[in-house]
Formats: sequence, C-alpha cells, structure tokens
Amino acid sequence: MAALAEFRIDIAPDVQQCPTLFIDRQLIHVAIEFCKETKIAEPPALSANEVPDELLEYIEGIAHGVKARLFAMPSKPWTQTHLVDYHQNKFVEAKADAKAVFLIGDNTNPITVQSKPFGF
Repeated sequence: MAALAEFRIDIAPDVQQCPTLFIDRQLIHVAIEFCKETKIAEPPALSANEVPDELLEYIEGIAHGVKARLFAMPSKPWTQTHLVDYHQNKFVEAKADAKAVFLIGDNTNPITVQSKPFGF
C-alpha cells in the first residue's frame, strides 16, 4: 500500500493554506472513484491512510483529480474555480488511460486487423 504522503507532494504546493486533513480526505475520495471506474485495484476504505500501490503509476492524474475538488471548494484561500475544468479534464484522461490498460493491457505495439478480400 502507498502512503498518502506520496501523492500529497504533488498536490500541496498548488493548494497552499489547505490543511493536510482536507487534502488527504479528497485524495481518498478521488482514489475510490479512480479504482471503481478503472477497476485497476480494490478501492480503499474511506477511513484508509493508504491507497493501493497500483495507483502510484497514475499519481499525476490522481493529483489532478484532487486539485479539481480542492479548487472547487467555495470561499477557501486555495479556491481557484478557473482551474477546476483543466484539472478535472486531466483526471478524466488519466482514468481513460488506466481503463485502457486494464482492458487491452500495457501493449505498446499497434493493434492491426488483417482485411479479407471482398466477396470471399
């Protein structure tokens, strides 16, 4: 299991004045969503202090998801609503990448289909 601090390093500098407790709580929510939608790991419990090691490969995308949630919080010193869509889109891309790896594997070779002559 990976410590939340591994992810926090990529989040905290952009949400200065945000308490660690807030960051960790949103990180767990994002990790649960990521796991449920991509099926790459068992989702952590809401009370967890760690997340599955499989999420380390997607640390940047998960950090974007946490930032989107934190930036969207109204009336906080770290609120930056103009950045929410950017970070949310990056998070959605990371989920799509993880889901693709789950479905087709980590194959870097192009997938080709050989066509058959028409009428045969």
